[in-house]
Order: sequence, then structure tokens, then C-alpha cells
Amino acid sequence: MDPVDLQRAVGNRAFSAAVRRAPGREAPAVQRDKGYSARFAGEPTIAAVVAGTTTLASGASGPAVARLQRALVDLRRLPMAAVTGTFDATTRTAVLAFQKAQGIAETGKLDVDTMKRLDAAFDTRKPYVDMAKHDPAAPGTHALSAAERAAAVGAMVAAPVPGAPLVFKNDLGPPKGTYGKRIRKRLDALVKALHKSLFEDKKPLRADPAKNFHSWARLEAPALEAQKVVDAMFASQYGGPGAKPPLTHAGGNLIDQWEDEVAINAAKTAPKKKKKAADKAWYLINANCADINAEHSAVPSRATEKGILKPIVAQLVNTKAKVQKMLDLDIGWEGAQLDGIVYLQRFKSTDPDAAAAKEANRVQMWELFHTCIHEYLHTLAHGDFNAYAESFRAAGDETRYNTLTEGFCDFFTLTVRSTLNPAAVQAGVEGPYANGKPPPVVDPGVYPSHRQAEQLVGIVGIKNAQRAYFAGQTALIGKP
Repeated sequence: MDPVDLQRAVGNRAFSAAVRRAPGREAPAVQRDKGYSARFAGEPTIAAVVAGTTTLASGASGPAVARLQRALVDLRRLPMAAVTGTFDATTRTAVLAFQKAQGIAETGKLDVDTMKRLDAAFDTRKPYVDMAKHDPAAPGTHALSAAERAAAVGAMVAAPVPGAPLVFKNDLGPPKGTYGKRIRKRLDALVKALHKSLFEDKKPLRADPAKNFHSWARLEAPALEAQKVVDAMFASQYGGPGAKPPLTHAGGNLIDQWEDEVAINAAKTAPKKKKKAADKAWYLINANCADINAEHSAVPSRATEKGILKPIVAQLVNTKAKVQKMLDLDIGWEGAQLDGIVYLQRFKSTDPDAAAAKEANRVQMWELFHTCIHEYLHTLAHGDFNAYAESFRAAGDETRYNTLTEGFCDFFTLTVRSTLNPAAVQAGVEGPYANGKPPPVVDPGVYPSHRQAEQLVGIVGIKNAQRAYFAGQTALIGKP
């Protein structure tokens, strides 16, 4: 795929109502999995602790102990050097201190109650907020062992049951049926719905930009507010406040997504258009079919599953009209980024009722604000991090590519959102659409792969994850 399309066509992001409701996406509040947070998923001994069938105590060793120790490090209750994988006296002391602070029984063991409190602590995302600043003199990172590298790469793919092997189940029997049939049905419905909401309904509006488009100044305001809140948390990771140019159209880093995609497609040959359309289909399989993949224990990039999926993707792009339909999705996609540039749509509400249109535009500005938090964080991913993600995609592993590209971005997006004070940014976000009402509740969806990103963070630690993402130190998250 052409480099210019890498994140535009496959690693892009949208927040339209249709996309938010699309199967396989979730709201930020949906973070818990089988009773404990994504951070602790994928480890069978911890799953047993949660179930109340075992505890971890002095003398225990193995990956579950290392996961506990890494959590205590990220809670600033254990020094980095204490992560040994062995439940020693230092670990017991840290567990006791945590239990005392939480007001629960001081057993010195990782038991059900302690696990619940650890889970709750990370679900608030406060530990990630507290560790957001980078200190060059004390980066807090550590080199991974061979076992940690393998575990980190393994965590990029969701397991249906923590610690269980992903054994593909093609036919689940009635009423669900076979994997390929379900994916095909989902994709047909998804492409139809997205094409209507993102392209068919919007195309006529481009005939009258003066009437139907927000000005660039109006769109820049939520974008700049988003940039401010991200910089307030993470600027130390990438050079300090002001290190990145402001998100403005005049500055060349806020671009009309529709207009730009049309120009890109016009310059492509027919084979390249078909390849881009097929890549979009694979993107939808990974990003919007996560529930089906999980139920079948399917990894779309694995040989067996890919053998089922390739004919389905081929049928979606086997005519010129079908190829164009897939390309239309990118034309109407509501948010994307590449090389520090954020691409967005400019459409206003078309509601004939003035008050209703104003409110719809107000809500749209809040959605754009959240879109730009995510997209700006995409622009902050170091080139070496993106290259590591692309190495999986180049090898046919779209699943791990999605975890690194979208899952990690949403992991940091959720951390920023956890600290938001809507009233503090309301004036800038709403501008002329303000109506004296409190900020509306919007549903800025997230990719399910944020769970895999957080599970990986649980293995390597937050400081390693930050330096990998923002500084390109990908050996800290598993690159050989």
C-alpha cells in the first residue's frame, strides 16, 4: 500500500453516530472483562485469584507475580528493580502497604479483595495519569526479558478466556452458524450503513459549502482545545509545551478529509484502488467485527481464518462499483491522521429547525473535540513505533497492527479523557453554538483493541509503553 494511505485508509478513525453504533465498537465506560480490568487479563493464575480459587503469597513465582509487581510499580509502591517474578519479602511489604491504604484485610497475599482494589485503581486510570510525565534523568523504563517480549507480543491478540489458547471454532451451530457467513453478513450490513451515513447522505451537501460547511476557524477551536488537554498531560514525552505546531488549516495540519481523499483516489491506478478498497475491508473485519472474532476464537490474520476471509474480501471488491463503494467510506470517514496532519469533515447539521440545528452543531463540536484528542495522539506516535506496527501488517497480521495503531492510541486517549473538566473547555469547544446548557453527553467510542494495549501495558509497565509510543523505543514493548 502506498505510504500516504497507511494511516489514512486503514489506521483511521471516525466518530459519526453510525460508526459509534457499529458492531465491534464500545463506549469508554465498557472496560471491564469477566470481573477484572484489561490490565490483568490474559493471565490464568490471576483469573484464578479473581475466581477465589487461589491466592498468591510469599514463595510464589511466575508471570502472575511479575504482573502483580508491575502493577505495584505503576502504583509507585514498588521499585522497578523489585520486579523479579518471585513473591519475596519486598513484594509482601508492598502488598501489605496497599491493603492498609485500601482499608482491607492485611493478609500480605494477592487475594480476591486485593485484586478487586487493584482492578478498581487501574479502572480509574489515575495511576496512568500520575505516571504521565517523562523525566529524562529517571525514565523509569526497563529492558524486557525474552519471556516478557513473548508475552507482550502475545497480548496483542485477544484470548476469549484468560490464558486459554486461541483454538478457532468455525461453526458455533444454530443460531449463530459459521464464522465466514457471520463475517460476510456483518460486512454487508456495515458497508451499506456506513456508505449511506458517511457518503450518500453527505455528498449532496458539498454543492453548497457556504451553507453546509463549518468555517475552518470554527473547526479549529475544538481541535486546539483537544491539543491543549493532550499537551497538558503528555507534552513532556515529546518535547514540552509548544513542541508541536497548533492544529490549524492555515498551518497545513487540518485538512478537508473528503476533498483530500477524492484527490488521492483520482491519482491511483485501478489495481491500487482495488488494493486500498480491500485494505478497508480488512480494517473493518479487525475493528468492527471484534465480537464475532472473539466468539469464534478467530485471529483474522491467522492462516485458517484468512483462508475463509480472503474470498469474502475479494467479493467486496470484485467490480469497479464495489471498489468505489469501499473508497467512498474513506472519503466520508470523519477523522484520520497522517504525519502530523488531521483530516476531518466540515458538514453542519441540516436540521430545518434552527434550535435543533444549533444543538446538533453543539454536539458535533464536542464529538470533534473528542475525535481530535484521538487523532492528535495518533500524530504523536513516533515513526519507529508506527514502523513496528506496520511490520506486523506487512507480515499479514492486521490484528496486532490494529492493537498497536488503534489500541495504543485509545489507551492514551482514555487516559486523557479520564481527567477532562468539560466546563473548562466548553467556551472554546462550543463557540457560537453555546446555548447556556451544560456540556452534552457524547459517546466518543473506542476500539476494543484498547484492551489488548492495556494488557500489554500490564506486562511491560506504563513507562515502557509511553517511551515506545512517544519516543519510538519499541524494544520496550516487545520488538526483538
